[in-house]
Amino acid sequence: MLFVCLYAGYTAFYKGYANAWYYQAEFAINAWAKQGKVTSRSEYDSALAAINKAHVLDLSYPHYAHINGRILHWGIISGFENEAKYTAVRSLYLAAAARRPMWPDVWIDLATTNNYLDSYNIDTQQYLANAIETGPYIKEVISGSMQILLSNWVLLSGKDKQLMFDQFAKSVKHPDLLKANLVFATSIGKQKLLCLQLKYKPEYQTVKSTWSYNKYCK
Repeated sequence: MLFVCLYAGYTAFYKGYANAWYYQAEFAINAWAKQGKVTSRSEYDSALAAINKAHVLDLSYPHYAHINGRILHWGIISGFENEAKYTAVRSLYLAAAARRPMWPDVWIDLATTNNYLDSYNIDTQQYLANAIETGPYIKEVISGSMQILLSNWVLLSGKDKQLMFDQFAKSVKHPDLLKANLVFATSIGKQKLLCLQLKYKPEYQTVKSTWSYNKYCK
C-alpha cells in the first residue's frame, strides 16, 4: 500500500510539473496564432524547450506530442528549423492521433503535413477524411481541407471535387473563413473556381455584397 501511494504521488508530481511546462508553451503558440508569426528566435527556443520538457515528463499524454509538432512547424515556417524537420512533425502528429483518434485538429494538421511531404496520396486522403468525420464544422478543418483540396485540384476525382465545394459551402457561412479561402485560392490561381460558385449559385446571393467578394471576385 505504501508503495502504491508513493508511486501515485510521484506520478502526480511529474504530471503536474509537465503541465506547468506545457502551459508556458501553449501561451506562446496562442500568441503566435494571433500575431500570425513568431516574434523572435529566443521566444521560439523557449517555447520549444518548454514543450520538450513537458513531453519527456509525460510521454503518455497525446496533447504534448501534438503541441510539440505544432511548435516545430512554426519553427520551420519561421526559418528557425530546416524543412527536414517536417518528418519529425509528422511523427509527432501520428503519435498524437494514435492515442486520441477523435481529435479533429490533430487529423487536419497531419493531413496538411502529409500533403506537403507526399502530396495527395492515400494517407493524406485518409487523414483528411478522419478530420472531416470527427470535426465537420470546426473552422480549422474546413479551412485546412479546402487548402489541401484546392492545391491538388488537378489530381482530384469528381467525388473529391464535390467535397471541396461542400467544404466551401460551410466556409461561406463564416466571413473570416470565406476571406481566408479566397485569399488562399487567389495565391494559387484558383479563385475563379470559388468566385463562379459565389456568382451563379442562388444560395450565395447575399455574399455578393461583401468586401471579400468585391475584392477577390470582381
